[in-house]
This record gives sequence, C-alpha cells and structure tokens, in this order.
Amino acid sequence: MTTYRRFVLDAASGVVAIYDTTTRDLALDNEPLSAPLSYVSRLHFDSRLQYPRVVSTLTGTLSLASVPQNTYYDHEHVIAAHGLGGFPYVEGKVQIGGVGRALSGSTIVQQQDIAGFPLSKGYMRHIALGVNATHIVIEEYAVTYALSLTSLPSLSVPYEIYLTDTLL
Repeated sequence: MTTYRRFVLDAASGVVAIYDTTTRDLALDNEPLSAPLSYVSRLHFDSRLQYPRVVSTLTGTLSLASVPQNTYYDHEHVIAAHGLGGFPYVEGKVQIGGVGRALSGSTIVQQQDIAGFPLSKGYMRHIALGVNATHIVIEEYAVTYALSLTSLPSLSVPYEIYLTDTLL
C-alpha cells in the first residue's frame, strides 16, 4: 500500500494541514483534517494545534568538579532565569569529547575505570536538563567506586539550550 503526503488548505475554515493518506482521491481519507488529535500518527502539521516556539537560546560551558573515589555526588547547576510563569519546555545538547549529544533524559558525560577491570565502565557521571518554577537547571549525578583507578576528573561541558514558550 502506497502512502501519500497530503497538503490541504481549507479556505472556508482557514485550516492548513499536512498528513499521510493512502489515496490520491481528495474526497476520501480526510480524517486527519476533521479530527487531527485522533490521527496524530498520520499528522505532520495542523494550524489549529499549538507548537512549541523557541524564545531564547542559551549557550555556555558547564564546569563539573572532580569527584573523589567512593562518593555519591549530586549538584544542581543553575543556568539562567527563564522568566515564564510556570515550567517551560526546554531542549538542549552538549559536546562530550567533540561529539554532540542530546540532553534527553539522563545523559552520560563521563565514565570511570575500575581497578583490575580496565574495560569495565560501571560508574558514571550523568547530567539532566530541567526547569524549576524560576530557572533552567542542569542536574548532575555521579557515583564513584572505592577501588577505582582514579577519581572522576573535572570536566568542562559546552551546552546549547533552547527555551520554548510552551508551559508544561
């Protein structure tokens, strides 16, 4: 079965939509136009829906301190005030060793070798992007092993964060 992408401009209602359909017949298979939220898997765009808009881009470098052996460490890094009344949706990315990584969920930024097991990387430092009522934050979590070869050294992590106008 062939899938076609349909662009529709309904002049009467002023609605613009883009969605997938299985027919070229414009009189058939218009469910995503009439009920977009019931056909989200087929919908690419609908002018009646609200989409997040990036209102600010923040760039900088996160300085992560050294974490000694046999330690649990957590720290909240305040990036900036967001100035919105609520909890805005944010997205971001970081550079780890020159490689770009999305800040989605808990992002591993550093791993620790364990003494006697040089290929084992069981202990790590994670960061997670988030917001509170007033600020954009990055939460840092690290657990180090007592028998590790070294502590986790300090680390500089360049970031780019996108603040949207959409409140969660």
